[in-house]
Amino acid sequence: MNLQTAKLELIKKITELEDEDMITLMHGIIDTDNEADWWGKLTDNQCLSIRTAREQLAEGKGIPHEEIIAKYRQKYRA
Repeated sequence: MNLQTAKLELIKKITELEDEDMITLMHGIIDTDNEADWWGKLTDNQCLSIRTAREQLAEGKGIPHEEIIAKYRQKYRA
């Protein structure tokens, strides 16, 4: 399937949607300004926490995502 065909299929599916929540979700995915939108709604403490976490990760103080996933996959495989 080429890119143009894929786009047309997406347009068709979107125009057939009746679920308001799904339409809102799709709009959020497509809206490129969405990231700035949610950031502006955070409290000062939330923004500070995110910035602190990013700094800690940059300094190597975090646990890599892969390690966490491996730990819980092992723990909950039964």
